Amino acid sequence: MSLHAFTIPVFQQMLSSLSGELEKAKKFVEAKNESVEDLMEARLAPDMFPLSMQVRFVCIQALLAISKLTGKEMVDGNNLDSFGDGFEDIKSLLSTTSDFVSSIKEEDMDNEDINRKITLDLPNKMSFEMTALEFVRDWTTAQFYFHLVTAYAIMRNKGVDLGKADYVRYMFRYSKQENNNPVE
Repeated sequence: MSLHAFTIPVFQQMLSSLSGELEKAKKFVEAKNESVEDLMEARLAPDMFPLSMQVRFVCIQALLAISKLTGKEMVDGNNLDSFGDGFEDIKSLLSTTSDFVSSIKEEDMDNEDINRKITLDLPNKMSFEMTALEFVRDWTTAQFYFHLVTAYAIMRNKGVDLGKADYVRYMFRYSKQENNNPVE
């Protein structure tokens, strides 16, 4: 399987699902006359990042993978700090990231040797060197899904009525049932 096939469709599907989950969460808190901004600050544990940062990290992992695999940087988004932590800011970041991910063509990514070396330097001065395939398989996929699931879990923990249908909403295109749109 190509690096493009292993990353871009996954990022597209899951960013879309996350966007839908956030919209559902917004409606939930507004119906309860609660602050959507308070939801963005919710966390599962005191030492974990809040929902807004979990969504930001989902975006960062997709963008980091694209940057490392193609050399392309997100247009108008190189400074992720330009997006705040409020609901509308996070939704804007998610939308901008999704648009950028969708712009990546197979030829942008798959002309690269999957065995070429990629160096990943973390802010804590830790560094990893691995192949492009190892980077996607062992780093990107795990990090992307960790923050995606954590965002989902924070919203569920706050009482938002999310289920597997919200998380894997893209699967309904494969459904053989009459009702192919159980998620509204």
